[in-house]
Amino acid sequence: MRHTLLEHDERTGWALVHTCPEAVQRYCVCYRYDKQAGDWAQGHYTDDLLDAVEMYRAETGRPIGATAIRSILADAERALRPLVRRAFEPNEGVYRLDDMGSYVSEADFESYWDGKPEWRRKAWMLADNGAYTEADVAEMSVGQIEKAYDDPCFEPEYAFYTIADEDGFC
Repeated sequence: MRHTLLEHDERTGWALVHTCPEAVQRYCVCYRYDKQAGDWAQGHYTDDLLDAVEMYRAETGRPIGATAIRSILADAERALRPLVRRAFEPNEGVYRLDDMGSYVSEADFESYWDGKPEWRRKAWMLADNGAYTEADVAEMSVGQIEKAYDDPCFEPEYAFYTIADEDGFC
């Protein structure tokens, strides 16, 4: 099979490869990758680079990297920014997206993240939100992201969950 090796962890034997542009599932996270033969024992295939990076980084315990966190932030921005509103139902759950007071409904926010790995939402929430920069999050493994987000001392400054007042304003 024609492929491009993107990353290989000699210690664990895991590799991340781009199979070929015309493949339906263009990325593979492979176990027991043989650099000489350009082959592997088994693999998990996906068409989503973030899924592949997540699997690879989780298997090797490596940081998610700058590309992954930039993609998480940009994708969320593109999807959530058009859903920003000024008013909501009274006492409706909302999420504040930034330090500019941009809010989306809880339903819209949860709908965007539904079906995505939970660590991605946590990474989004951690990045540039008071305690960690985007670069800090890029240097975290999936496990470290989970731990940092779940730490009771983490209190987001900009992006967070809140409730609209009785008039539907935040």
